Amino acid sequence: MKFFSISLPLLDETSFLRLQRLLLFSLICSVLSPNRFFFAFGAVGSLLYFSQVHALGSVRRKANTVPIVLSLLAIFPQPLAGRLIQLLLVQIYTSAGLQKIRHSGRKWLSGRVLQAYLYRNFLLTDWKPSLVLGKSLVWCRVLSLSALLFEMSFGLSVLLPSLAMGYLMSALLFHLGIYLFLRVNYLSYQGPALLALLNWSGA
Repeated sequence: MKFFSISLPLLDETSFLRLQRLLLFSLICSVLSPNRFFFAFGAVGSLLYFSQVHALGSVRRKANTVPIVLSLLAIFPQPLAGRLIQLLLVQIYTSAGLQKIRHSGRKWLSGRVLQAYLYRNFLLTDWKPSLVLGKSLVWCRVLSLSALLFEMSFGLSVLLPSLAMGYLMSALLFHLGIYLFLRVNYLSYQGPALLALLNWSGA
């Protein structure tokens, strides 16, 4: 895998496991004692770590958030780093909403697109909650509209800091719902970045 023009090495199993332990250690240290060195090591380590499994579509986009957030924390002082992470989240959610509009248009609001994703997930994984929700077109419509409104309006959390806590709660429910019904876990990757909303709401 290449990062811009830099070729990242392919690690053997032993090196990969060692990197995993070092990365985990640096992240724990970052939580216990926020330090730019630990953030910088975590950014480089996570980039190298996730590059080993980057070909898997299930982790590609989710894992990208981790080294970016750690890099911002390593380079910029607080509260600037928190503000930049907030803008990163706006970009992530707004682009997701625009993608829905671009690829599905008005069909997204009909609930049929979400319903199709749920049925597809059930056929591939035999995950029963996907089938249960997919049978209700009304709920698919409600959730489709809610998801689009949440993603497209996320920028308000920057313009109106008093709304940040509400968007944090909405984001948690949004990702928990995706995990519950589609078994797609974005929260473990974006959850730490969402904590920037706490800093923003308290500003």
